[in-house]
Amino acid sequence: MSGFYVEKMGNSLEKVAQNSATLDLLAKGDGTEILFQVIEANKIFQIVSLERNSTMEFFYILSGEMIWMKEDGEQTKLEAGDYFYTHYFCGKEYLKTLSKAEILYVSTRPIFRHLSNKMNNLMEMVKSVESKDYYTHSHGQRVQDYARRIAEHLEIAGDRLENLLYAALFHDIGKIRLSDAIIAGNNKPTDEEWDQIRQHPIYGAEIVSNSFLRNIAPIIMQHHERLDGSGYPHGLKGSEILLEARIIAVIDAFDAMTTDRTYRKSKSVNEAIIELKDLAGTEFDERVVDIFAKILKEEGIYSTTEA
Repeated sequence: MSGFYVEKMGNSLEKVAQNSATLDLLAKGDGTEILFQVIEANKIFQIVSLERNSTMEFFYILSGEMIWMKEDGEQTKLEAGDYFYTHYFCGKEYLKTLSKAEILYVSTRPIFRHLSNKMNNLMEMVKSVESKDYYTHSHGQRVQDYARRIAEHLEIAGDRLENLLYAALFHDIGKIRLSDAIIAGNNKPTDEEWDQIRQHPIYGAEIVSNSFLRNIAPIIMQHHERLDGSGYPHGLKGSEILLEARIIAVIDAFDAMTTDRTYRKSKSVNEAIIELKDLAGTEFDERVVDIFAKILKEEGIYSTTEA
């Protein structure tokens, strides 16, 4: 990917309706978001910051008129071409639209995830999947926590880190489309059920692709791929698999190995790490496995010799 993006008028990463206003996320990167906001006429809105920090919020009026209602009762009229912004701001300021207004809004702190209805829906899907099986209870959070620590060792940062962490949290979201019986995993899956299970990375990628998290779709799609091509859903090999997906694959496999099923007993942490090391270089990324083992050793839950 070149890093150059072009969108046609009316397109956005996601749109949110807020009472008498709409907010479109136009672009995001390196912690900065660019949004397009439309506010209906005769509406009061506020600019709020509860904590003085380095965040900058910039508002450029594209069309319409509004007034800034100051604490002392004075009013300042603003119209197309005027702008206002906050930086190291703590408090509230009130504005009122005199006519329908269109605003270009730039924030150096990601805020859209707090407003996104689709984000809330994704979280509800994850909770629904995890509530149907003890194994998947808090599974996404555990994978995300270890992914963050592995990423620190690999110096993954910025947008790449953000995408990894979201993908780790939502990697199994596609299971929402599987039957409850398959999700619960009380019995060893039949061949037919395995065919369905192998579709969940595809389902997950489809679900997130309709949100502002669409960039994590390839990671979710690949988290069950294996270096030797034995994985699913596409049998990718080696460098065809994103590093982020390889990270999730290792943690995901470990979590599965160390959890009981009714049809098999869980492995100990040492046994699971030994198996991951045996498969390193063939199925799993050797560097990721080594880093993960080091992290578990630092936690005191893994030792190179059995007690």
